[in-house]
Amino acid sequence: MLHVDDDPEFTDLSRAFLEKANNQFAVETATGADEGLDRLDTNPPDCIVSDYNMPGMDGLEFLRAVREEHPDLPFVLFTGKGSETIASDAIAAGVTDYLQKRSGTEQYDLLTNRIENAVQARREAERAERKDELMRLTEFAGGTGGFELDPDTGEVIITDGACRILDIPEQSNPSLDRNIQHYHPDDQERIRQTIQRACETGEQTQGTWRYHHPDGEAKLLDITYTPTTNGKTTIRGSIHNITEQAERQEELESKRRFIRQALDTLDDVFYVVDVDGTLRRWNETGRDVTGYSDSDLDGMSALELFPEDERERVWDGIRETLTGGIQTVEADIRTADGRRLPYEFRGAALSDETGDVTGVVGIGRDMTERRQRQQQFEMFFEDSPLGAVQWDEEFRFERVNERAEAILGYSEAELRGESWSMIVDEDDHDRVASVVESLLDGDGETHIRNRNTRADGETVTCEWHNRAVTDADGNTQTIFSTFEDVTAQRERGATDTD
Repeated sequence: MLHVDDDPEFTDLSRAFLEKANNQFAVETATGADEGLDRLDTNPPDCIVSDYNMPGMDGLEFLRAVREEHPDLPFVLFTGKGSETIASDAIAAGVTDYLQKRSGTEQYDLLTNRIENAVQARREAERAERKDELMRLTEFAGGTGGFELDPDTGEVIITDGACRILDIPEQSNPSLDRNIQHYHPDDQERIRQTIQRACETGEQTQGTWRYHHPDGEAKLLDITYTPTTNGKTTIRGSIHNITEQAERQEELESKRRFIRQALDTLDDVFYVVDVDGTLRRWNETGRDVTGYSDSDLDGMSALELFPEDERERVWDGIRETLTGGIQTVEADIRTADGRRLPYEFRGAALSDETGDVTGVVGIGRDMTERRQRQQQFEMFFEDSPLGAVQWDEEFRFERVNERAEAILGYSEAELRGESWSMIVDEDDHDRVASVVESLLDGDGETHIRNRNTRADGETVTCEWHNRAVTDADGNTQTIFSTFEDVTAQRERGATDTD
């Protein structure tokens, strides 16, 4: 959209508010009508917002110049100088809407609403133009109508487009009292108050009301009331049927509520962070686990949820996720009360409809129980009276404990990366190879007694107990073995037999 005003500070402020109110707005500015016309020739906007009182060509002259080449381009006169004459001349010149500047940010909400409705109405009108008569189908497609109200008598002059919206015969001029009875009972008094406020303040007012005529369907109407004075006050207004828009919004909000509820049922922490690491979304679990309130988390850097010694690793994980897809990082969360909780975070890059990466979405899983089990396993592995070995997915040594080193005569460094065959007596290779193949195929547990060759060449007989650890698809990830030297038992058995 193009905003024309001779006050550049005001246009900069307006642009900031409008683009924040609707992220689809791209606001260009011009400080005068001549510059605005140049912009119109080179880059026609979807909508023009213009001040009235400007040096040289004023807002009405600018409007007339625009209408010569662009009779249907939405044009909103947004001015601090309001009068009946200006409003009447603007309507006569084909202004789309007329708003008076006010103090406070509410004026930008109203301006945003008017721009959205104006642009939407124009786009629908352009589609209708390709099908049938321009004027009649514009009113149908745009879902807009106009009226003029005499507050003293309650008499209403209403356009055919408004008649269609209100489900009353065209050319009707119903009274205010007769028309207002078709609005929701809870809205009727508020409508009267809104009209009265426009008359008393001389300022434009607006409301969204529920309407249902017996001959039509229930609707949601957005109505603007603009007071004009020419000896007496009249109200000129516009009616916009926003029923479909509201239904789409409600459907979208319903989907959002469903997603929020689904995410809040997760036992895991759900999170979304911006490319700069700022938290954008989280679920109830995230709030409960961290101990921070929603207001605390809003705008917080995700790194603030981690101890100082974890932050560099977490930030590296975020950056790698933004550029390289799915990443997994283990780190301790630091809660609001200072506790450290072990978590595993698995994140993926989040993209918008154009494919641009906008952040990271992921799940954090509490690793407390797993870490405790890991610590217990480490204690068992290292302190076990039996030899203990961890093999990789190709049955090569990864780790051994001190007892295994003592039985086999090799240090862990000497064994790491070596095959199982290094320590198995040649006469037992075939039997052990069969057990190895079974474990690599995912068989849970096996037991075997075989002869092993120590580092010093001595042969010892060992009893082995083996367990394969598999993933969700049944693929072997690692194998754990415990074993003991039973050479003495075997020799005693042989002696007893002799």
